[in-house]
Amino acid sequence: MTTRAGAFLARGVLGFTLLLAVAAAASGPAGATDAAPPQPKALEAPVVALTRTPTFSERQPAWSPDGKWIAFVGSDSVGVVDLWIISADGASQRRLTDDRFIDGSPTWSPDGARIAFHSAREKSIFQIWALALADSTVAPITREARRAMNPAWSPDGESIAYFGVSSGDEQVWSIPVKGGEARRLTFHPTQSWSAAWSADGKEIAFSGYRNEKTGGSLFIMPRDGEGAACERSRALTKRVDHRWDRFPSWSPDGRWVAFAARNPAGDATNFDIWLVAIDGSVEVRVTEGPASDTEPAWAPDGRRIVFQSDHSGNDDLWILDVSRWTGASRSAR
Repeated sequence: MTTRAGAFLARGVLGFTLLLAVAAAASGPAGATDAAPPQPKALEAPVVALTRTPTFSERQPAWSPDGKWIAFVGSDSVGVVDLWIISADGASQRRLTDDRFIDGSPTWSPDGARIAFHSAREKSIFQIWALALADSTVAPITREARRAMNPAWSPDGESIAYFGVSSGDEQVWSIPVKGGEARRLTFHPTQSWSAAWSADGKEIAFSGYRNEKTGGSLFIMPRDGEGAACERSRALTKRVDHRWDRFPSWSPDGRWVAFAARNPAGDATNFDIWLVAIDGSVEVRVTEGPASDTEPAWAPDGRRIVFQSDHSGNDDLWILDVSRWTGASRSAR
């Protein structure tokens, strides 16, 4: 592993427009009622910039299990796309891959020893690979005829869920890490993608394009799949016309899912970060503006979310403390 010249990345503070839920919303599912959730009110609050490099883009962040590092995809102006890690305080960073391949969507193993990612390293087809941090060796997890992308490592370390694409059929699959046949988990005739495991490993949240008018919502299914008739999955987010709900990330305490949603009033790239209570009763927008705020990833402490934003005109990583909405304490792990 090599260290990028320029070593330290500047950190800064940016005033995002945030939405603060009133007490009933902040209490989460435990305080939910059958009544419609109250409307949040706006306030200004700082968000910490983790990266600020004008000629370098950082995307697809993933927090390490111990909370010390954040893996991400870095790309330069000539199109080199590799995996990196940066310390959670922004003080140091390391390059993990340095090759001609496009490497993307990192996800940590539960023990923090490996990072799975997608890459077209063989036959120009994206597959899932795993990189060992101790010696930088890379080994394949999938060797499918279909494209395999956007891996998500299960909390027990035994499986990786991923987004499989074949002849226009886009579904969520799962494969044993130690080898074995991949298993299809979603069956709706339209697209399903962006899998995220619950902390106990019993359920998977995913994004599904299941109604042309809504543009896509989040759903939850058991870890062994939704069933051939989709009878075992349930909608998590509300069906809002032309809002696309993507990139779910489950909170460590299992009470919330963070996600990115397109602003129906904005252009096609205008996404904000939202939180939804696991029973679907409360949805809270936590960033708002003309930028594209996407790809949230929850910290192990349950208080913070790292996400990608082009607010500054470049794709950078930002960290937001969401404990004001979730009620997470500093001792939560």
